[in-house]
Amino acid sequence: MGAWSHISFGNDDASDFVYEVEEDGQAAVLNAFEVVEHLKPDDYLEAPDACVAIAAAELVAAAGGKPPVDFPEQAAALLPKLTVDAGLRDRASAVVRRVVDYSELKELWQESSDFGAWKTTIVDLLERLT
Repeated sequence: MGAWSHISFGNDDASDFVYEVEEDGQAAVLNAFEVVEHLKPDDYLEAPDACVAIAAAELVAAAGGKPPVDFPEQAAALLPKLTVDAGLRDRASAVVRRVVDYSELKELWQESSDFGAWKTTIVDLLERLT
């Protein structure tokens, strides 16, 4: 069984995404957002893509000067590879809201006893993206 935590980087998909950003820089973040942005409103967002989108949004928030309390050092080392502006923060916020609105990830958390902790993490992320 892989890693699974309400913390944004506390799962295997987000951890793997860090390696993608190490290799591809901002292009990896933009790609993570595009996967979500290209979905129709009623398309199902799979959990792995949602986890990566959340991790990408966390990188945007951190690069904008608002990292989470539990921000991993490996992710912090990636921040110089990112250029953040209001448009990218808006995209990140929209992607996170899409995860919250309709995704497998949300459904999985709703079925767990830690849904409240996950929701708190997401609300915090959205606040840091503003």
